[in-house]
Amino acid sequence: MDPSSKKYQALIRRLPLRPLKSEQDLDAALQLSIELNEKFQTLDEGEKDYLEMLTQVIQSYEQKFYQIEDSAKPHEVLKELLEQNNMIQKDLRVLLGVPSGRASELVRGERELSKEQIMTLCLRFKVEPSLFLPKQKSTDISETYKTEPVPSFQTVCESIESVIAEARNSNKTYLCDCDGLLMTITRSSKIDELMNAYDKFIQASDKKPESKLSIRYFD
Repeated sequence: MDPSSKKYQALIRRLPLRPLKSEQDLDAALQLSIELNEKFQTLDEGEKDYLEMLTQVIQSYEQKFYQIEDSAKPHEVLKELLEQNNMIQKDLRVLLGVPSGRASELVRGERELSKEQIMTLCLRFKVEPSLFLPKQKSTDISETYKTEPVPSFQTVCESIESVIAEARNSNKTYLCDCDGLLMTITRSSKIDELMNAYDKFIQASDKKPESKLSIRYFD
């Protein structure tokens, strides 16, 4: 490690290397990790040392809070994630927008999760889609589960409109995380309804819009 590196010291000031305590800490660490990995070839030795240590910090947190048996069935994974996040079936019902009886069936394993529900859960719990699928289906679904970047120059409305247009052309179902609001977008989605939901979400959460939109879709 090269603690004398000015860039290393700048990274330490931005995000000290210490155990993560919350989801907010994890989000910040993941964001910085992605940023550094994208320009890895241009990092100096100090920055590379920092990235290596940051990766260990992230892995330590994930192993502590997201450790799930590989052999666990989809509904067992769902139950464990709910417990880890101090959520109950009522919270799941609200998250997925389903009746209480349907939420109970999903938790008991009496009904399979839909693709849209899997996408919502993946964004909420920051896990891979294969966890929610029978093992024989994991490979197939992983190949069709992708993330697409949104151009930084677009507004939220423009970005959502482009996703709707793509959904109509490709017949894919998209899940967007728009400043923390999860939106399922299909070929029948309407921009006015989605923007109205977004505006209400921003007002209710009393947060400043960051115009960040991440997209995932299933073929």
